[in-house]
Amino acid sequence: MEFNLNILKENQIDIIEEIEQEEMNQNNIYSMIIYFVKPEDTLWKIAKKLKSTISDIQRINEIDDTIKIFPGQQLYIPKYIRRNVSI
Repeated sequence: MEFNLNILKENQIDIIEEIEQEEMNQNNIYSMIIYFVKPEDTLWKIAKKLKSTISDIQRINEIDDTIKIFPGQQLYIPKYIRRNVSI
């Protein structure tokens, strides 16, 4: 006995031909989180955890020295939230 088997499967792949970039302010909304510093927190850890940046946290809270935060301190954490994406 001899078998010849040919399997043909066709897939369609969508290709993005053009991407338009819009200004950040048009696609994103801005929110603010109030955060209380915990022991062992650093601005880097807080920014990473809350998806912000060290420089934004410093600017909003008027912090000159990133090392001078303390447990219990209240910080305002700016955060950008993506609304929708245009393609």
